[in-house]
Amino acid sequence: MTQPLWETPAPAAGPLRRILSGQIDAARERGADLPDDLALIALSLADRIDYANAHHERRGFVMLTAEYRQARDQLFAGVGAGDGDGFDAALAEFVASTNL
Repeated sequence: MTQPLWETPAPAAGPLRRILSGQIDAARERGADLPDDLALIALSLADRIDYANAHHERRGFVMLTAEYRQARDQLFAGVGAGDGDGFDAALAEFVASTNL
């Protein structure tokens, strides 16, 4: 394996990466068993989106964000760590109470 000629520091986490990292940490603190491979994929996609935003790159952005959303949904499936507003739970409770 080749070694780099010089070490470069890792780039600072962007806003999307920080948000996702916080959600992953919070879910794990609540005891959620999140798959490490999906977490890594979602974090990597968040890094790519942050980079694209910082460098005003729009080519392929829609596809990249779609992949991120899919990875994020799969990561948090069944955990309830989504955006934290409880809308889905409230809607389900409403539908159940109205016998629709």
